Amino acid sequence: MDPWVEDIIEQLCIAQMLAESKVVLGNRLGMIIVDNAIEYMMKAYGDTKLVGQVLKACPETGLVDKPLGMIKWTEVKDRRNFSLLLDWVLPNVNTKVTASSVNPYHNSRNALYHQSSPLSVEPKQFGDYLGVAKQLLSDLFVVSLDEKEWKIRVQNVKNAILKKEAVRLVAFSDTDDGLVRIETNIPLRNTEAIQLGTHGLVRKLGRSPSMDELNKVLHYSGHTVDQLDVQVSQLRKSKILMRGKIALTPNGRKRVLKKYGFI
Repeated sequence: MDPWVEDIIEQLCIAQMLAESKVVLGNRLGMIIVDNAIEYMMKAYGDTKLVGQVLKACPETGLVDKPLGMIKWTEVKDRRNFSLLLDWVLPNVNTKVTASSVNPYHNSRNALYHQSSPLSVEPKQFGDYLGVAKQLLSDLFVVSLDEKEWKIRVQNVKNAILKKEAVRLVAFSDTDDGLVRIETNIPLRNTEAIQLGTHGLVRKLGRSPSMDELNKVLHYSGHTVDQLDVQVSQLRKSKILMRGKIALTPNGRKRVLKKYGFI
């Protein structure tokens, strides 16, 4: 992923983290960061995707001395003007987001930032603007993260700020045959995948799964294990899995819950 895209994602994560905190100014500060991220997206898209192209549409203000429809990105004037920046970029993007849908949020951000009178931001207003930013991230840079992936990103940014180790987050999604799929942002050894698959299946089924069910879950999760019965036997010898059935021992379950965060 391009570094400027990672920068945008990180900004949105910080904004979301502030809004979800108990800080009184959380939504207010989050709104300002989201607005900054959108402006950054416009400039990054122009500087990386529109260079060399003739723009499809241009605003009336800020035109260079060329006929409409013959302007290139490098000839655009006043890129520091947020509203004009939207006018130059959005007509050249396959998106339903329009300048008129973004500008009211930007105007609110300006009021928050520049006016001396105290103003507040409602959670819905922040959430809506964050949604616009995420949509633009998808439309401009083809980066679409689902809710679970955003939670992982937010948590890792939070840990980075607090100088903590990145959380080993794991989620289980349902499969069509009533089993689960392991979803995580971390690499897993075979033994770790077996433990997580076992934990997820027991949570889903309310019983100990069969070896065949565990094997399917590992396959669905991209962790097909050769000689699964041998690996299971080793985990039993280590007292991580119970003897006679596919289930974590109390000690094994304790280790899994300590090592991973589940969402």
